[in-house]
Amino acid sequence: MTEGSVQTLDISPVDRVEGDLDVRVEIQDGHVVNAWTQAKLFRGFEVILRDKDPQAGLVVTPRVCGICGASHLTCAAWALDTAWQTTVPRNAILARNLGRSSRPCRASRATTMACS
Repeated sequence: MTEGSVQTLDISPVDRVEGDLDVRVEIQDGHVVNAWTQAKLFRGFEVILRDKDPQAGLVVTPRVCGICGASHLTCAAWALDTAWQTTVPRNAILARNLGRSSRPCRASRATTMACS
């Protein structure tokens, strides 16, 4: 690969608990410059939340999936922030990131001991 050229790495499918995930990464000079994911399985969250208060997504989506509730909550909050054009304070972003980064540590006893 020549310097400055972009290499594309496609990983598909990535097996997950619910459905498959496609990942595409662009690498330039040894650094990731862009990345995308695509999950093709329709989970139906949109149907469940139709005609509900938008804030219901903060309650419903983390509970629909028994495995990755923190990810669904984060995305629901981001969607509301985007829709309402909210300026999220820096400390709130840091708190959200800390909460998300601690999720793997709470996932199992083995990792909890390693993260303590």
